[in-house]
Amino acid sequence: MPASVSLVNICATLVTAAMGLVAGAAASRCAWAWVHDASMRTAAFRCASCGRPLALRPLAHRCPVCGHRVAMRGPAELVLALAWATLLWRFGPSPELAQMAALAAILLTLSLTDLLAYVIPNWTILAAIVTRLAYIGLAGARGTADAAWLLLASLFSAVAITLPLVLLTLVMDRALGRDSLGGGDVKLFFVVGLCFGLEQGLLVVALSCLLGLASHGLLLLAGRRRAPSGEPPAKEGRAHRADAPAEVPPHAFPFGPAIACACWVVALLGPSLVDWYLTLLA
Repeated sequence: MPASVSLVNICATLVTAAMGLVAGAAASRCAWAWVHDASMRTAAFRCASCGRPLALRPLAHRCPVCGHRVAMRGPAELVLALAWATLLWRFGPSPELAQMAALAAILLTLSLTDLLAYVIPNWTILAAIVTRLAYIGLAGARGTADAAWLLLASLFSAVAITLPLVLLTLVMDRALGRDSLGGGDVKLFFVVGLCFGLEQGLLVVALSCLLGLASHGLLLLAGRRRAPSGEPPAKEGRAHRADAPAEVPPHAFPFGPAIACACWVVALLGPSLVDWYLTLLA
């Protein structure tokens, strides 16, 4: 019996990972389409170099004809496959798994747009909020939680996390004479508070700051320039959009991926980390 259960678990994990590969391919195409101001139905599925239609095949990150690189394929899809598989181990088949899987796909998309164009689109923030509201509505319909109370608690956590960050950002902007934290990052932290609650949301903030500092230090040591290789700067194709800056400042840093990684870690280990920290305080 245990062997059959293990086999079922392995099969479920493989299926979930395969679904993550497909979802990762769609997320990377979506990010590429937004950065290039292209249509997801037409231009996003064609090679930008030779115009050949491209099939939605996971891990196929280059045009099979001319070899042109198409968005940040491959590694991004593997990351989402790993994320979905580990989330399955953490939550099992449940509404919580559906919520976190959808949030992981959204976080991957905005991480790619942040890496490619230094901006977090407003529609990704809206999609994450809708995902959380759908989960709250489902929890209320199933009777597992009071929907009104869960909504109020989520909003309180989001405001409690975002408001101090906004005030701190205004102070830092004035002290440094430049933007210290992007508006998209602040909106993303609002989503973090909405989805993770106050305790785990604060843990995401702290962990994302550590990851951001570490990755920024590594980039400085590597001497990486602002414009990622193989991709156009942010002003090409989408400068007219409200959430796209006219030009990228020299000190710009893509903070979205660090926040996304912190969300993943906290989703898997959040309760254990919170208990460990409270034990230290006690």
